[in-house]
Amino acid sequence: METWLSGGKADRIISRMGFQSSFRVEAQEFCGGIWLLWNGDISVNVVVVSNQFIHAIIQGVALDCPCYLTVVYASPQAHYRRHLWDQLDELNPGDESPWLIGGDFNALLHLEDRRGGQSGRNYVCRKFQNFVFSCALQEVEFKGSKFTWSRGICMNDLIGS
Repeated sequence: METWLSGGKADRIISRMGFQSSFRVEAQEFCGGIWLLWNGDISVNVVVVSNQFIHAIIQGVALDCPCYLTVVYASPQAHYRRHLWDQLDELNPGDESPWLIGGDFNALLHLEDRRGGQSGRNYVCRKFQNFVFSCALQEVEFKGSKFTWSRGICMNDLIGS
């Protein structure tokens, strides 16, 4: 989960949401924070942390084997995320181990993934496309609204500060 909240306010919200365990990267400059929240019989071992991602190994009763999990909040500023794709590529387990990677990449694979904004600009990120291809990643089918974000909606409005 990406959020601009941090410190004690973040602690209170996580507690109100009812999660037993959490790990977070605090918001810095142009990057919102990243929260990793979990409950139950899951063991989470955080392996690598950056201001744009958290990489962990998760294990649990419901999992047949350990699984790699990477949660991402890529900077909206292109120059800050310039090396992100190479960093994420280095995390690729490559040994057929399950790897779930998700979050806000602030990059598009396809033009139809965006609606509105300035016309005539190519928002597709070739480096992001190359990363997805080189790691042989597959999109998880999603049910619900095609567009999950809209300018002007912030988390504080949704959770009540």
